[in-house]
Amino acid sequence: MDTESFLKIMKLYRHKLLNELQVIHGYQSMNMKEASIEKLNRFIGELNAERVLQSLDAPAYVSLILLWKIQHPEIRLQYQTIGKSQSLRNYDQEMCQDVQTVIDKVEKLAQEDTSLSIQLSYQPEIQIDYIVTNVEKDKQNDSENEEENDLQEIIFQYRYK
Repeated sequence: MDTESFLKIMKLYRHKLLNELQVIHGYQSMNMKEASIEKLNRFIGELNAERVLQSLDAPAYVSLILLWKIQHPEIRLQYQTIGKSQSLRNYDQEMCQDVQTVIDKVEKLAQEDTSLSIQLSYQPEIQIDYIVTNVEKDKQNDSENEEENDLQEIIFQYRYK
């Protein structure tokens, strides 16, 4: 990645971080303690998910997901690992191809407040589940919006041996 691209991505990331902090600050200044704590906890959860993702031994896969997340702040990303970690370097390129398939599908179907949950399980084999949901649809459970919002839950599952 060239320097200009890197700086552009860092600018987008810093903008996202500042937005999150400004919302929390706004809640605090309006004495909305509960909303502030909820927003802060969600923000901490997102940063922890990034930390877990960055700890994987699959640099191309991790950078692809993080770059996409920064470029699409409207999509919530959750990431979780289960089991004893092991090197994923041998699967890195294959994982990139698979996650690109998921990303392409999400970009076609995504609406505001879409969530992408990624769950990586190491045992008995390496398995990655991608669960795409529309958070607002889940909250509303409104059948009137069924036609407007057909993104309820899409699951992609990949295994690596």
